[in-house]
Amino acid sequence: MDKANFSRLIALNKAESNEEQHTFNIKINPEHSIFEGHFPERAILPGVVMVEIFKRAVESVVGKPVRMQESKSLKFLKMVEPAETTKLQLSLKVVTDGNGFSARGELHNEAGVYFKEMASFVED
Repeated sequence: MDKANFSRLIALNKAESNEEQHTFNIKINPEHSIFEGHFPERAILPGVVMVEIFKRAVESVVGKPVRMQESKSLKFLKMVEPAETTKLQLSLKVVTDGNGFSARGELHNEAGVYFKEMASFVED
């Protein structure tokens, strides 16, 4: 998904940050055309978009474009239905290692955790 289209779907804003932990506020546009096909009668946020949110948050933390090298753990725990849920948070921990960056995070709100991922990234 290109940057402009992603920006029309998701607003990703860093809320808090320290050396180890970062928090992002996420706002979903429930009127975006992606929901017309995924799924018309019960729209859900595609899993690939959750993975993209995670990647773009890592890029925000490290300050450069990255490419996912390996997803060590990826769990979709609840469906994000934009008719009911438009605000989420991403809690993220990013560590620099010898080959790039390791990241662990979860997409959540007061209703629970929707998505968790552990992955490694390299500069793109």
